[in-house]
Amino acid sequence: MSHLAVTYWKQGCWNNAEALQVETMEKTKRLLGDNHHWTLENMANLANTYRDQGRLEDSMLLLEVVMEKRKQILRDDHPDTLKSMASLTAIYTDLGRLNDAEALEVVVDEHKKCCQVS
Repeated sequence: MSHLAVTYWKQGCWNNAEALQVETMEKTKRLLGDNHHWTLENMANLANTYRDQGRLEDSMLLLEVVMEKRKQILRDDHPDTLKSMASLTAIYTDLGRLNDAEALEVVVDEHKKCCQVS
């Protein structure tokens, strides 16, 4: 279901993607719990669909939850957490919340610098 929803999203069929993503997210929450990797990934995918629909506030709210849960579960420097931070940075920028975007971008950049392989 999740893969089909992403396919709809990539095709620009955002209403179909949203409906399937909401259903998938609710099922993974119920079956696997709020903090499971797949639940958080489905939430992030839904947030991307909201962003593409111009629903920036909805996208931001979901991404904030995903980022905080990933920080708690995986740590600040985990690639999935950093991916959430980067996505949220883009939303903050779109919303004109430049100070918030900059603060997150600094964290993401610092982790990228310290973890680069020479």
